[in-house]
Amino acid sequence: EIIEGPKHSCQRLQSGEVVLPKVNPSVDLDNDILAVYAYEKGFVNQSFSRQNVVSSVSTFIKQTGKRIPRKCNNTITDQISAWLVGSEKIILGGNFSPEKEEEVLHDFKKYVAKGELCDLDREAVLNDEDWIGFFQELGRN
Repeated sequence: EIIEGPKHSCQRLQSGEVVLPKVNPSVDLDNDILAVYAYEKGFVNQSFSRQNVVSSVSTFIKQTGKRIPRKCNNTITDQISAWLVGSEKIILGGNFSPEKEEEVLHDFKKYVAKGELCDLDREAVLNDEDWIGFFQELGRN
């Protein structure tokens, strides 16, 4: 959609008068990756559709609050951390301070703690009693 009058574009967007569509929404592939792995390891009956298993995994997570275990590659997270600090130093120049570095590292560590930069620990999932029970129950339905 084209917004006429560029002087007022921000104002119209902020007021909600114009809503831009999400052109490329992100897709969470974790449940799909887990479903495929469970198939490969024989935890899921081959007659179930992939979509059905993914949907069941999503429902299980929502209903139980169970999290998918993660494993992080510390080498990669360390490299990203160093890159972030280095970028901030370049961007802020003389305004960069030890306090700013601490802030950047703190925010990054909080993000990493959520597991966003980590792979699924598929082996841990299939060694977890709750997940095993879920897949076994799925096979009975």
